[in-house]
Amino acid sequence: MRALEEDREFRYAVAGLIGIREVLERLDGIEKNQERIWQEIRGLREEQVRAWQEMGKTKEEIVKLWQEVRGLREEQVKIWQEMEKTREEIKGLREEQARTWREIEKTWREIEGLREEQAKTWREIEKLWEEIKGLREEQARTWREIEKTWEEVRELRRGQEKLWTEVRGLRTSFEQLGRSVGMTLDHYAAAFIKELLIERGYPEAVKVEAEVKLKDPKSKRTWEIDVFCENPLVVGEVTTTVGTAEEAEAEVSKLLERVSFVKELYGEEVQLKLLVVANASAEAKERLRALAQRHDLTVLVGRELSEL
Repeated sequence: MRALEEDREFRYAVAGLIGIREVLERLDGIEKNQERIWQEIRGLREEQVRAWQEMGKTKEEIVKLWQEVRGLREEQVKIWQEMEKTREEIKGLREEQARTWREIEKTWREIEGLREEQAKTWREIEKLWEEIKGLREEQARTWREIEKTWEEVRELRRGQEKLWTEVRGLRTSFEQLGRSVGMTLDHYAAAFIKELLIERGYPEAVKVEAEVKLKDPKSKRTWEIDVFCENPLVVGEVTTTVGTAEEAEAEVSKLLERVSFVKELYGEEVQLKLLVVANASAEAKERLRALAQRHDLTVLVGRELSEL
């Protein structure tokens, strides 16, 4: 403040930075002019005193003096107008500065909002990581369950291999017995299906019969069923050769007719629907595979009775 009051050049420099240096310079000039004017006025007054004293001053000089005074007053009015204009500019600068500060405060509020949003985002990411951790733990448990399932599958395969060994033994025995007593493929298939049911958990006493005849109480028709089990309900059709896709469709249609009859007769669903084919062409196998998927059938093909 002392520098502003005592150092004119420093004061002008500061005034120049805020845009009023020119006004201050003009004000200084006006002050100097006013000082000179006052000096002149004092001189005039002294002259006037001397004039009155001397009575030699003319009215024209007095009129001129008043004209100069009016000019000075007009100049002073202009100075005040310039000062008022300067004040208005300063006021506008202050308002602009206030708006700038409001914008800065608004920007800071937006930054604070962004920080809060970022914190919220990090919390969501933390939650996602927790969920991923949970999923990984669940996945680990699932893999353990899968490993247990594979162990059970391996056990089932070992049981299946044992079953096939027994079936092959049965096949040999049945072939020998068949040659001795004339046993048919139907009996062989019935024995195989009994072993299959035991492997699936049914008791060894399960009764599977070959060449069974059932009578329809409504139509009095007698149905011949190649392989039959009452509990669980099993219906099987046995044929020696299927050479074409048409023959495959005919055999499946024949089996489905018997399945429908047994279902109506016993009033319950047939648990196992089998078609046993001793010999089948590649075309017939392909068609049998498609029909088995469509009608939920089990198709056994070949002398080893392997499933399609």
